[in-house]
Formats: sequence, C-alpha cells, structure tokens
Amino acid sequence: MTGYFVDSAVSGLTYATPSQGTSTTGSDGSFSYQSGETVTFSLGNLTLGSATGASSITPLTLAGVTDAGNTTALNMLRLLQTLDSDDNADNGITITQTMRDQASSLGGVSISDSNFASDSALTSFLSNVKGSSSLVSSLSALQHYNGANGAGAASTNSNLSVSALGVNESSFLLSSNVVSYLLLLNGPSVGSSGVSVSSVTSPSSGTLTTVKSGATYHCGASFCTMLQPQVPTQAPLSTGLWSYNLSNSLSSSDAVYLTTRSGSVNSNATFILKPYLVSGTYTESDITAAFTRAKAIMSNHGLTLNVLDVTSIPDSQYRSVSTSYSDATTSSLISIGSKDVINVFLVDDFTNASGVLGIAPGIPGTLGLSGAGNGYMVSLSAHLIGGSLETTVMGETIVHEMGHFLGLYHTSESGGASFDPLDDTPECAKFINIVSNCLSKDGLNLMFWTAPTDLALDPGNLTSDQLTVLRYSPMAQ
Repeated sequence: MTGYFVDSAVSGLTYATPSQGTSTTGSDGSFSYQSGETVTFSLGNLTLGSATGASSITPLTLAGVTDAGNTTALNMLRLLQTLDSDDNADNGITITQTMRDQASSLGGVSISDSNFASDSALTSFLSNVKGSSSLVSSLSALQHYNGANGAGAASTNSNLSVSALGVNESSFLLSSNVVSYLLLLNGPSVGSSGVSVSSVTSPSSGTLTTVKSGATYHCGASFCTMLQPQVPTQAPLSTGLWSYNLSNSLSSSDAVYLTTRSGSVNSNATFILKPYLVSGTYTESDITAAFTRAKAIMSNHGLTLNVLDVTSIPDSQYRSVSTSYSDATTSSLISIGSKDVINVFLVDDFTNASGVLGIAPGIPGTLGLSGAGNGYMVSLSAHLIGGSLETTVMGETIVHEMGHFLGLYHTSESGGASFDPLDDTPECAKFINIVSNCLSKDGLNLMFWTAPTDLALDPGNLTSDQLTVLRYSPMAQ
C-alpha cells in the first residue's frame, strides 16, 4: 500500500516498517506499507514518531494530536520547513542525503522538548546544513501548514462541513440532519460598505431578514455572514431549497461558502478553544487562571469549554496589532488558526485602541473557514490592574468575545438605544448605561456592552435564548 507524508509533500524523509525495512519518502512524499503495520519516521538519529500506516500521515499524526500548535507537532513543522532544500515549502519539502547524514548528531534531541529550537545539538546541525542556527518561526510554520492542508475546509469535526457556492448562485440545499448553517461572502467586493447578505428565504417560513436591520455587525474584514438560527424561533431549520438575496452583485474575485453543522443539538454542548499567546512579557502561567474562569462561566450554564494547549507566538511584530481585521499584520496572525476550533489570540496590546479589552472579527466570525475572520483577540495590557493581570476579568472577556464570534450580540449597546434580537434578554434603555446603572436589567449579563468596574460583581449571566444560540452554533459539539 502507498501513503504520503505531508506538510506539503515531504521527500527524503527516512521511514521504516516491518515489511519494507528502511527507506526514504519519494519526491511526492510517498511511502510503502502493509495494512495494519506501524510506520516510524526519523531524520538521522532523531525519531519524529510512529503511526499506523495510512493514506496520509502528517506531523500531527505522529504527535497524536489534531492541533498544529501542539509542541511536538509544531517542532516537527518548523524543522521540516527549515530544512527544505530550496527554502520554498510551498512547492514541497525536500530533505537531502547530506541532511540525513548530518542528523546522526541529533540522537540526544527530543522532538517533544519545549526548548527544542534552542537545543545546542540542533542549532549546530542547522548551522552546518543550512548556514543558520534558527528554525522558521512558529507563525510561519503554522501559516504554511494551514495553507497547504486545505484552508477552506474543516477537517477534524465530522459534523462540520464547508462547501463553495458560485458567485452567481442564489440558493442552497439543506438536508434533514442540518441543525445550523453559516452563509459567508468573502472577497474584495464584500464588507460593511460593500456587498452583504440582505435576506434569506426558508422553504417553509418565508423571508428572514438579517438581524439588526441597518447595522453591519454581521460584516467583518472583507466578509459578511448570515447565520441561522440567529434566534430560537428559527430552529429547527427547514429541509429543502433555501434562497438568498445580496445587496449587490459579487465579482469573479469574490467567493461564497456554506458551512453546515449536522447531527443533534446537545444541552451540554462542548466548545473547543485554541489559545495563542502573542506576548513579549507574559508566559502561559500568567494566563492559566483566565481560562479557569472562562471554563467556569460555561460550566455554570451546563456547557463545556475544552481549552487546548497554549501556543506561544514569539514574533515581535504580532505582539501589538490593529483591532482592524483587514489590517495586513492582524490578518496574517488570525489566519494561522485551525478551521474547526475557536481560536483566541492574546496579544500584548492594540496599536489603535489601547484599553479595549477584546474584539471579535464580526458577529459571527467565519466559523469553519480559515482567514482573517477565523478567531478573535484579547488585549493583555487592557487587563492590567496595579501592574498585574486581572485574570478573572480576562476570563470573562475571553467568553464574551467568544459569544460574539459564535453569534451573540450585546444585550444593550452603549447609550441604551440598541439591543440584541433575543426576546428574553433584559434591556437597559438608559443614556448612561454602565453596569452599576443596569444591575436590575442586563448589567450582569455576559454580553452587556462593558465590563463592571466593581470586581466583586459576577457578569456571567446568560439567558435561555442566548444558550440556545450557542448550542446551535456550527462550532458547538
């Protein structure tokens, strides 16, 4: 049988199986194996890992994870991309005989070591074969891996499906097991001042206009969305042919995607959160308590927040970024996120909005699709009180912005003149509608527009309708 080792195709990598002995992967990353046997991959005396033979094996397969930001998987990605003989991993990765021979010096190096990149044996090896002792950056490695392995399709969540629609199409078909969908427009013609979804028509319920008519909350950086259900009365979705109208015509440079979630809706839904720490000041231990608080908020409502390992992005240019998701640096950072989890980026600061706690790309984000809308940001410096991180408030911000990313609006906006579309969320119609003036209304709701200044207050409330929107989200499991 033939399998392929891919970041992009990796050739010249040593592999061994009981039936085939030891060989190297072909120019297309191919390797041979018999059904059911274990394949072990290595580089000189550095063992990368083993896996049961399959049609496709990746560094994530060898690490036994689905998260490219996992330490072992990321070390592998960085190493292989660094070694590529022509320094262009986009056209495949080639490991030369010289590299394999020189790698005999790596017997004492562990691919799972958190200090892998600075191991003296590794840096000496890299200097000898590449002329530089440094690995490619974590961010570059993740960007390449996500781009080479299907930026537009979900992979590990079997209930999540993404399909492309033509720019001239105006309908899509939903099967009986679909519980939610996201219609997404993406491209240069799209946005709050460009083309957006004006309405959709259900096979049985007629035309459904976009929530918060006249507003642009559902549009982000070069994308606009239509999520159903946005309110509980839109569930369950009708089976059959749905149609949609756009505010204007799309161009050939634009794209339309349909993300659907199938299966059942669980009252104790699980959400997978992938954190990225982009800081020159703080470490993972500094933010652990924030995720403990975030998980507790969800647990209090019967929901589970599964927080994956934190991946640190040391690249200094991403530590302080614009809140605009159309900004090139911000977009580059957010685009590394995996397609089928919720990605949160904790950055040192926002360059244009110091003091803002966090910001989502839109309501909702791009849910199941890579790109500039595939995650949200939280500012670390905005959570400083007396020089220390206030992790309780940070945990609340993490879940608040995740709520936006999944489709929840502010219950009441600043100024008390605009509210969310849900029937059971209280409204604080006061001109000065800070938390202390709205305690009898929605001041302590998780999705109130601002955080309380009194740290003794617990702004973790969610209503039945808000929980329904979350449970039906395409990202819920």
